[in-house]
Amino acid sequence: MDWYGTVLPVVPIELQLGTMIARDQQHRLRATLEAIDPSRLDIAMLRRTVADRQIMASGSRIPTVLLDLL
Repeated sequence: MDWYGTVLPVVPIELQLGTMIARDQQHRLRATLEAIDPSRLDIAMLRRTVADRQIMASGSRIPTVLLDLL
């Protein structure tokens, strides 16, 4: 990300969402989803994140808005 000529390293939101799901951080996850437009997520990256963390198999609670995208 470029901010007035300074490059800022960022973690893709899809990876952050995967981490929040895996850690069962429901409050943080809910707040993040309210602040973003889920339709603009990189679906391939989100699927890869969920698969890499074995989130579906772990029984983690995935918000419906994200399940619909997966």
